[in-house]
Amino acid sequence: MADKLLPKTWGVVERTADRYRLKTTVIATESAFIEKETGLVIGHCKAIIESLCKSILDERGKEYDSNSSVGKLAKQAVTALEVGKGAENEKKAREAFKRLVTGFANNLETAVQGIGELRNDFCPLAHGKSNAHVPLDLHYAEFLAKQADSLVGFIYELKESYLLLEPESPIISDADFDEYLNDEFDAVEIYEDTYLPSEILFSVKPEKYKEALDEYNENKEVS
Repeated sequence: MADKLLPKTWGVVERTADRYRLKTTVIATESAFIEKETGLVIGHCKAIIESLCKSILDERGKEYDSNSSVGKLAKQAVTALEVGKGAENEKKAREAFKRLVTGFANNLETAVQGIGELRNDFCPLAHGKSNAHVPLDLHYAEFLAKQADSLVGFIYELKESYLLLEPESPIISDADFDEYLNDEFDAVEIYEDTYLPSEILFSVKPEKYKEALDEYNENKEVS
């Protein structure tokens, strides 16, 4: 086969030094395609999507059900990537992008669910198949593999966009918010030294400090 079956997924593997451990499954997918094991192609493609989505959710610290459908995992993954951060009107951009992602993910749910259902019908590893089972036509398997490949590339590019649009400016403490934190939480004493909650959060978890500060400011605007 002159051209790669999953070029976008190969791109993710190469750009990340296989951080998401997709390479083995990608090789297995392309080998199955060459051998015309169309059911295995679908099964492996489903596994690639699941692996990438779960890895992104883990990176973002988002909880998920490991038994969730592949469509639900994809929706959770793309929703977790708040690409609007760092835009001039961050809140408006984030909400607009979430609407775009939600609309895409709703369609994605149906499409990926179809891949999962075809796997159950045609993959020889799904529930066990006899030697008389009818394999899926190679053209259908190629079509589904290309769709899965596009999906993997799309989700990864969203992740890269998220990173590119992260604010480059350093996180700056806020006096009003610090006072709020110090009123809400107890100070910690270690070896006769006292550490304020605002100091601890800012030093140990600056991203969490920024996230909580943004929420604090948004609540102030509403009230």
